[in-house]
Amino acid sequence: MSDSAVRFVMDGQVVAVRDFDPQLTVLDWLRTRASRTGTKEGCAEGDCGACTVVLGELDDRSGGIRYRAVNACIQLLATLDGCQLITVEDLAGEDGSLHPVQQALVDRHGSQCGFCTPGFVMSLFALYHQPGEADRRAIEESIAGNLCRCTGYRPILDAAADALAGPRDDQFSAVESETAELLRSIRRDRPLHLQHAGRQFFAPASAKELGQVLAERPEAVMVAGATDVGLWITKQLASIDTLVYLGRVADLRTLVTRNDFLEIGAAVTYSNAMGALTEHYPELRSYLARFGALQVRNAGTLGGNIANGSPIGDMAPPLFALGARLVLRSAAGSRSVAIGDFYIEYGKQDLRPGEFLEKILVPLPVPGRLFRVYKLSKRLEQDISAVSAAFLLELEGGTVRTVRICYGGMAGVPARAAACEKVLQGQGWDADTVERARAALPDDFEPISDWRASAAYRMRAAQDLLLRFYLETTGEAPCRLDDRSADESATGGRAQRELQPPKDLAFVHHPLAHDSAVKHVTGEAVYVDDIREPAGLLHGYFGSSRCAHGRITRMDLAAVESEPGVVAVLTAEDIPGENDLSPMHTHDEEILCSGEIQYHGQVLFAVVAEDRETARRAARLAVVEVEELPAVTEIEQAIEQRSWVAEPREMKRGDAESAIAGAQHRLSGELNTGGQDHFYLEGHVSMAVPQEDGDLLIQSSSQ
Repeated sequence: MSDSAVRFVMDGQVVAVRDFDPQLTVLDWLRTRASRTGTKEGCAEGDCGACTVVLGELDDRSGGIRYRAVNACIQLLATLDGCQLITVEDLAGEDGSLHPVQQALVDRHGSQCGFCTPGFVMSLFALYHQPGEADRRAIEESIAGNLCRCTGYRPILDAAADALAGPRDDQFSAVESETAELLRSIRRDRPLHLQHAGRQFFAPASAKELGQVLAERPEAVMVAGATDVGLWITKQLASIDTLVYLGRVADLRTLVTRNDFLEIGAAVTYSNAMGALTEHYPELRSYLARFGALQVRNAGTLGGNIANGSPIGDMAPPLFALGARLVLRSAAGSRSVAIGDFYIEYGKQDLRPGEFLEKILVPLPVPGRLFRVYKLSKRLEQDISAVSAAFLLELEGGTVRTVRICYGGMAGVPARAAACEKVLQGQGWDADTVERARAALPDDFEPISDWRASAAYRMRAAQDLLLRFYLETTGEAPCRLDDRSADESATGGRAQRELQPPKDLAFVHHPLAHDSAVKHVTGEAVYVDDIREPAGLLHGYFGSSRCAHGRITRMDLAAVESEPGVVAVLTAEDIPGENDLSPMHTHDEEILCSGEIQYHGQVLFAVVAEDRETARRAARLAVVEVEELPAVTEIEQAIEQRSWVAEPREMKRGDAESAIAGAQHRLSGELNTGGQDHFYLEGHVSMAVPQEDGDLLIQSSSQ
């Protein structure tokens, strides 16, 4: 069908990669094939930003190159065809001089452990090459997708401001015309087709070609930004026989206003669609800014979010409320459906074999209609919705003429609240009517409980969002909670510095360069997972419990042991010494579970294999049967049952009880604090190498 090599530009040269697994990510290629370990793996799901790289692409309008930051951990290598790939190793000059972004991070003490630093460098490098001035808001938005657990963001923000304050000239600007010529030389006008070990990857160049591929292979999985499919590969270890890439289909990248509709091609990224959407619907600005982070929006597409059909997809509710339509196309022709008719049930959409989403038609605003969107999640950014809602309202003389109320996270698919709308339709827009509409929501939805939110929370939140909409539209709300994020970036980086240190202590507040800072910003710092593997190295992976408390009744590991590439499978019976790793020597935490499971995720067995992927896949083949026992899952239960992590240790000075008893005024009550995820960036990695005299050299991550 076509040339089977993927070509891209890296370090000023054209790189051609052949004969590789179409599921190979950019990150794995960099770290295992190209020996570029400066780009780190923190989460393998596009959340932490440690793997950030920058892609350069030809801009047909200007003739130059536009740059965008993406997450290498979920970006498929095959999608780089025709691009420029820039990693942290490329930024320093041949003479060792640092890029302005790197130098500023060194000068401002912008790293501590340094594991996240290459990702920050690349995000700020991409911002460095964006046109126009970069104010504090732009800086915060550019690094919202980069997490740091130890340094703190203030020195990083200060470093960014320093680097972006001067002229934006670097070695990439100096050779931009030469790089553009290289990119033109590898620009492909034919489809790309890759085959490897029974898997195939197609990259058609037109909607017609796409229709033909899907007609012949209706079971194929379509992928654009891979912000969802990438996780199938890295987290679920999915094996996908046929991938069809949409990013090169010109018909799917259109963005025009025509016939009272904004037409958005299915392969238009969020970053490219945001401007047009918010121009017509400024109410979407803060909502869209909370969708993932910049790296995700630079890769993910509006069409992917809609076609995926997730009940918690962020864009279905607002498009539902606006009355959007979808154009579906196949080799046989095209058809248009209302977005509400597209979702049939959980995991099922009205997409016929061989059909694909071509474009989304968003009606242009109608004067006099009120529109609001809301999203509730644990974090302000980079988080999946627990509940999302969109409201469209048109009043005539204080009476509801048109109303659309749509929710995500309340059912198996995004859906309208029909019973709620029926209560409101034709009635006065007042508190009593809204209260009756809130009471009707249980007739529309029976939400489920999961790790994001309980069913009760979801119902209460959905009802309260309707009340909030009412209060805001009538001017009775004490404040618009999203006013700040509507006018500013909706990222979490709202830093403010008000500090005037005494002159004799000024050195305490002065940023001093970290001893390893240059290694951090250039990607040269070596962490355990970066160490070059010695010959014959074996890889281990754990099989873990899926219940919080239980008793193992059967553990069949035969399928694990017989998997090709597996060398050994270890259980508690294989431990020659004491099966305990409790840090306080309380003998209450086993290395490998011997029978009774004490917590979710407890290690049951270990797989040793010739490579990491074999060990990970083999661990899933185990058959484990467990008799579930009552589990303590809430702090109140633990207190009631006196189920302590360890026996309480008291430090006492004076007689506090007597002082409180004799106090004139006493206050009593309860205080609850939320949980905090310990989001260290460097993963749990260790390597043991046999030494002479029976010794072992063990190198381990320590975060």
